[in-house]
Amino acid sequence: IYLLSTQNRMYGGCFTEEFLSEAAAAGVTCHDFYRDEALTWKNAVATAEGTLAELIRCLPVNVTGSSGLIVGYGRCGKTMVAMLRPFGVKLRICARSAGARAQAGQYGEPVYPPEELGDAASDVDFIINTVPTVLFTGAILMGLSKRIRILDIASLPGGVDREAAEELGISYLFLPGLPGKVSPYTAALDLKAYILEREK
Repeated sequence: IYLLSTQNRMYGGCFTEEFLSEAAAAGVTCHDFYRDEALTWKNAVATAEGTLAELIRCLPVNVTGSSGLIVGYGRCGKTMVAMLRPFGVKLRICARSAGARAQAGQYGEPVYPPEELGDAASDVDFIINTVPTVLFTGAILMGLSKRIRILDIASLPGGVDREAAEELGISYLFLPGLPGKVSPYTAALDLKAYILEREK
């Protein structure tokens, strides 16, 4: 979504540096939704709710008491973990930085670096990926159970080799834009508040 106000302000998401440079040269100030801390946390909540709804729908076992791996421990990963804990899910967390792993491990869940992703994912019921880098290569996917469900909520290119997943018969759902799909009214109100605050 891109909106241009009467005050030469443009609102949107994921502006490239090239676009920002061209806009500045044209006298247009850009406001990126995804660089606003409050807005991205609200977005993470809507994304986690939508992911949970999809997980309940597609998982062949109860979410309660199931086992899952969360890949990435940023806003969406943290929110997803917090939302799944009350279900008694046996969680594992994979995070790149030592700081994120230290934070993730405070509640006792097993924590893995990306180098150990295959071990972390080997025997869980589901995987939720939040990292926009293809970590689940064909070699990793070959070691997974055919009953596993992978839900990918990362931005493009996602975190899974889609062709390999299809060839191996791995159930994979790519779920972009969940806030606008599962809670469009709330998402619209959040964007409206963000824009009106800057249009004062």
